[in-house]
Parts: sequence; structure tokens; C-alpha cells
Amino acid sequence: MMPKFNRKKKRMLSALENMRIVMHACKKAGVSTSTFYRWRKEDIAFDEACNEAIEAGTNLINDMAESVLISKIRQSDYKASTYWLEHHRDVYRPGFNRIYKDDVRPPRSFIESLHHKARQILAKSD
Repeated sequence: MMPKFNRKKKRMLSALENMRIVMHACKKAGVSTSTFYRWRKEDIAFDEACNEAIEAGTNLINDMAESVLISKIRQSDYKASTYWLEHHRDVYRPGFNRIYKDDVRPPRSFIESLHHKARQILAKSD
């Protein structure tokens, strides 16, 4: 159950749910950012409600972005289609779908190359 907040705190939470960006939400709610952060520090229930509102705002923006992307895909936009496939299907990720000798693929990052080198050194020492 949501605790009772004063009108300004409720406006602030509503603004966060709709835009997520604190500075803009504060402006829309008529609250200074310093007041907003002081409220969060002093009021644990308000702080938790802010986290939930920011998450809801993030989800709203993610939904809008996905909607735009899907609209572009429906319009046969090649870049949007490529982006979607590269991020949702392993076989379309750059470098992932290649077949390498002995099923060994080249490292994809610096850390992975260090691990690969360490495995080679350890294999030689055995």
C-alpha cells in the first residue's frame, strides 16, 4: 500500500513516471532538485516510491523505443531490422555465426583474449 504523500510529492512521483529524468520531472512538478533529493534522503517511503516511479518511467521509454523500432521494421527499414536481429538472435551477431577450425572462434574482447592466452599458457605447462 502506497503511503500518503503531500500534493507536491505526488506530483513529483507522477512526473517521474512520465519522464524519468529527475531535472525535467522536478521542473514539471514545481520542485527544486535540492528539495527532491532532500525528500528522498529524509523520507524512506518516498525514496522507495521514487525508485518505483523511475523504473516505471524507464519501462515507458523502453516501450516507446521498441514501438518506434518495430514501426521501422514494418516499413522495411534495413538498419532497424539488422539492429533487432543482432540483439535478439545469436546467429546474427557480428562474428558469432562464423565457423572456425576446431570450433575455436577468435576472442571478442580484450578480457576474453587474456583468458584465451592464459588457457594456452596453462595448457603448455601441463
